[in-house]
Amino acid sequence: MKCLDSANFSTVNLNMKFIYDEQPNLSGCGVIRVNDEEEIDQVVKECVKEKVPIIPLGSGTTNFGQLIPNKPSLFVDLSQFNGVIDEDTTSVKVRSGTKVIDILNRLRREGKTLPVYPSSFAISTIGGFIEGGSGGPGSFKYGTHFRVLTREMDLIAYEDLKLSGKEILGVTHAWGTTGVLKEATLNIVDDQDYEMQYVPFSDLESLRKEIEVLFDQKDRVNLVSVYNKEGFTSIFGEQEEKEWILVVSSSKSIGSNLKTDEKLSFATTVRPNSKWFGAKLSLKEINVMKEVKRGVIHGEVMNHFGEPVIFMDVFTRENLKMRENKFNTVKERLLGLDKEVLNEVMELKRRVDPWDIFNPGKL
Repeated sequence: MKCLDSANFSTVNLNMKFIYDEQPNLSGCGVIRVNDEEEIDQVVKECVKEKVPIIPLGSGTTNFGQLIPNKPSLFVDLSQFNGVIDEDTTSVKVRSGTKVIDILNRLRREGKTLPVYPSSFAISTIGGFIEGGSGGPGSFKYGTHFRVLTREMDLIAYEDLKLSGKEILGVTHAWGTTGVLKEATLNIVDDQDYEMQYVPFSDLESLRKEIEVLFDQKDRVNLVSVYNKEGFTSIFGEQEEKEWILVVSSSKSIGSNLKTDEKLSFATTVRPNSKWFGAKLSLKEINVMKEVKRGVIHGEVMNHFGEPVIFMDVFTRENLKMRENKFNTVKERLLGLDKEVLNEVMELKRRVDPWDIFNPGKL
């Protein structure tokens, strides 16, 4: 393959420091850094022709194992393919390797922001968030980014594709299984003066009632997360005597101000030597959290089709009755998150990649 003669190709192992599982075996894998659209097209077209597996790579901040190869593959590093292409009052068009923080900084100078963006916005790329993320700041108000963030996409698989409307769900949280995302046109919204705050609680019932109050005022609330005190101290470095802490990003005064934010909230709760459990809880089921006697709890409260739902993650050495997270495929991840998106991903995969070249074995 001609693209492998490039100075941008390397067989050096990648450091995927944010994945939950142990470092994967990358023998037989290589990485090629692409700088422009012409290079992306060349690499993808050659790989499709030669049936060489491809895995798109942004900043590598995934926790769910999207980047763990099932077979020797070529990682296509898109981090240098970045920058804002165009912007108007309702949208911004960007290259997939653009850091989310760079997009936010530009928009905020104009009093705008993204409706939903990752907690790891300081290091994540927008392509990685579209393909691998779900919630973060904005999700308490809007829900996942799946239907509110992206307006149009430019994708390359066996050919160039321009997607809009419902079609974009086939790329959303698809882990790169349906092609390489090149550009995306994103919806933008008015920014508010959000402040990171926290409110401690002695019992979960009082915390639940506060979430209900906040949900009725969600137009002024950007983020709501639930922590046990161990998780809270682990992320924010602040000590709290009460067992449960609600962390809120809001334009209204709710509690005590935090000195830091959740830039790496989920990534820094990961405990590689612990078991990772997860649960999707309605507010009526919030007492399930009491089952965890020791460990780190982080729960993101999201607007899930009009209802506040807690997506809870637990890192502990205990054996719990809840499901242990082992997200090996897109299907396993999306079944409990959004079945319509899963159906669209599967349909686009059948259409554009019958050979299973793009992130093979992950759907």
